[in-house]
Amino acid sequence: MLDGDAVRYDGEFFKIPFPYETGVENYPAWELAKKSGAIGEIGAKNEVRAVSVVPAPYQRPHPPVFMATSTSIEFIWHWAQQPTEDVLREMTMLIEEVLPKLDLEGPRRRFEAARANGHAAHAD
Repeated sequence: MLDGDAVRYDGEFFKIPFPYETGVENYPAWELAKKSGAIGEIGAKNEVRAVSVVPAPYQRPHPPVFMATSTSIEFIWHWAQQPTEDVLREMTMLIEEVLPKLDLEGPRRRFEAARANGHAAHAD
């Protein structure tokens, strides 16, 4: 499920990435993700096989993080029909299982090493 800094999850209601079996094929930013992301995040056929967060927030404590998303009405309708209790149970299990294992300082250490070697901009 957790491979270094990358997350994979194959649950009943949640899949990371989706589709889990094939990964996200034809991902337009695969080159950048392969270069900047975690080891194993991009597969041999340039598909997304896991998900990681890079770079880690520089500021401690970090400011609120917001993520833009989009979805279809079909997706919303599908989830509206799911048994809420089962979905929440799996979501809770996923959070409890993955969060404690995440090396949240890993991306920061890699950023600091790259910056020390002149490969990253200063965040001053």
